[in-house]
Amino acid sequence: MLGGVAAACVVWGFTACSGVKPAEPGASSTSGSSRYGRSARVKQDETPAVSDVDTRVDLRVSTRVDTAAEPAVTKPDVSVRMDGAVGPGSPIALSPVFIQTEFGPIRGFLVTVDLGDPRVEVVVSGGAAEPLADPAAEVVLTPTDAFTSETGCALAVNANFFRWLEDADGNKTIADIVGLSVTDGVVVSAPRVVGDAGGVGDPALVFDQRGRARVLNADGDAVSGGAVWDGVAGIGASDDDATPGTLLVIDGQNHGATARPGPNARHPRTAAGVDADGDTLVLAVIDGRRPGHSIGITLVELGELMIDAGADDAVNLDGGGSTALLVHALATGEPMVNAGFDDDGDGWITNRPSDGRYRPVANNLGVRLRGWTPPNLPGQDGPAPVRGTEAAVSVPSAVAD
Repeated sequence: MLGGVAAACVVWGFTACSGVKPAEPGASSTSGSSRYGRSARVKQDETPAVSDVDTRVDLRVSTRVDTAAEPAVTKPDVSVRMDGAVGPGSPIALSPVFIQTEFGPIRGFLVTVDLGDPRVEVVVSGGAAEPLADPAAEVVLTPTDAFTSETGCALAVNANFFRWLEDADGNKTIADIVGLSVTDGVVVSAPRVVGDAGGVGDPALVFDQRGRARVLNADGDAVSGGAVWDGVAGIGASDDDATPGTLLVIDGQNHGATARPGPNARHPRTAAGVDADGDTLVLAVIDGRRPGHSIGITLVELGELMIDAGADDAVNLDGGGSTALLVHALATGEPMVNAGFDDDGDGWITNRPSDGRYRPVANNLGVRLRGWTPPNLPGQDGPAPVRGTEAAVSVPSAVAD
């Protein structure tokens, strides 16, 4: 969490969001057509906590603030917990985002991951182990912190939009994932394509078996022949929404005004992108609906932020109360610095979910580091259990010290 950060829009190597002016506000629906042929409401709260916020913000004149404006925050001393840090050679880099606008602050985090590093292993939530009560359901909902604990990831964010469905007891604990979701070559949720033959698939982030990443519009051809080893998706076109539902960023150009959902509305947001070579993963997680902490971000602003962070192509993932980030300070390149953003003193740096807790979501996107295990689970001080798969992996020289 950002606590007492006071700096430019983005510190430690990223450029401030300059020259961003969202398009004029307009009505937009968050509904989409499911691959089952029904009209499906895409789950995302539509009303910002600050309903009267004008989205037309020119960040050229509002990205720097007086450091005196940030209240002092007493944080736990976590300096004694630096044993076991991956260190300067870590493939994960973290940067806080702080943008001061005339309507209020925007806060969150940017994370980059070197996909060419042999220690990096991309992880996407898998499907349900057995048939669920509703035949349309593919997964049991899992909060992002629980996913992080179960998988031993050093970094995790939420991923796809989804439709809540009821289990056998009538509780909304299962879901239909909207759009493409692939785990270790297994298609958990098929691509969603709107329109007749030749229709456009949802924006998606996909990885091949070597870990190289692409952002594209995912249709059936995109996943044929095992081309996608892991993948997640945003939400594209809809039969009842005039917004095209494009990628957030295309070839380094901002397309946030035509991305979905609600491009002009301020929401908590999660975005994922890659650089031009597909070797660097760029993640942005922006808080919202928390007056005084963060008012949320429009898709135009988010697109500019991703471009400034190095993304050549990017997709907007599920947001609102689903937006989530967890990353362990020891897994980043500057653990002593980044530990200052750990409000709980447990080593885990997190965003501030608008629901006040991590929402159970349909799937999550994570990064494990081969040869390195988080020393503790999220919210716990004790050591994390050593996973059998990790125990069998030799520790790369870059981690050994």
